[in-house]
Amino acid sequence: MGRVVAESPSWDHLGRFWTAEPTWRPLLTVWAALQWLCFGADPHGRYVLAAALHALTALLVGVLGLQLSASRRVGALAALLFAAHPIHAEALAWFHSGFEGILVTTLCVGCLCACVAGRGWAALVLFQLALFTRENALALVLAVGLLAAWRTGPGHRF
Repeated sequence: MGRVVAESPSWDHLGRFWTAEPTWRPLLTVWAALQWLCFGADPHGRYVLAAALHALTALLVGVLGLQLSASRRVGALAALLFAAHPIHAEALAWFHSGFEGILVTTLCVGCLCACVAGRGWAALVLFQLALFTRENALALVLAVGLLAAWRTGPGHRF
């Protein structure tokens, strides 16, 4: 996908379904093209980029833990668990999964951090970017609703 888009860019690529599943992921298409332009067929650059995004996401998870608990220990533990958990190894080791998974995860966790910090516009922008990356970002709607209900406490309107 990245090679095809990078070698002959067209607006048509942004509306195209790249798999047999009817999924529309225009930001993922642009991301693939940028990676192809930067790294070509060499997988090492992609791996370093995936690892950097994974580290950034772990940092954001730590910030989210700090925001929600007001404890540096909780934030640090959350970041460490995210960074070291074996389920994330696939996102770093296998290009296809890492390519799709890590970018949407970074955007989703960034959206949650923005919500907790009270930055509504930033949260909306990150949510939209996550949706343009992968459709499972819709889970953020439930996550933000549960987060709002939890933060307001019993007997309050949210």
